[in-house]
Amino acid sequence: MKSRALVLTFGLICAGMALPAAARKPDPIEVQAQRSLPQIEEYVARVDNRLQKGNYDVLKPKDRAWVAAQVANLNTQLKATDRAGAVPVDLQVQVNLLETRMINLEEGGIVCERSARTGSRMAERRCMTRKRKDEIREESLRALRTTNHPGLPSGG
Repeated sequence: MKSRALVLTFGLICAGMALPAAARKPDPIEVQAQRSLPQIEEYVARVDNRLQKGNYDVLKPKDRAWVAAQVANLNTQLKATDRAGAVPVDLQVQVNLLETRMINLEEGGIVCERSARTGSRMAERRCMTRKRKDEIREESLRALRTTNHPGLPSGG
């Protein structure tokens, strides 16, 4: 069975066809936001609050320790930052890294897909968290199940 899959994969590559989406590794997505100092302080405080409440106890100990270390490091940097000046670039980068990792830990990461709007051939890239994508899929299935289709027995 394993050799058959290898032959199929080799055949697809030789034929110039793309591998299925599940076989391709997605491009890593990172948060790149520009925040003011009060916005950074608020975000770090929210993460710290959730950490203190035990919301992250479900995480692996290594991940929980990383979050705690990042929050402590950011709090130290925030205290040392000049409030009158611009937000340092390295502080922005560290907050964006924290937010990206938190999205990966809490919501399964960010996935992107290319899709065309109805009536258009122009595909656009849409990115959302895996959790949100699953919610949208469930909402669509629920709406499809509850819609009354003419000529079909109504679902119940």
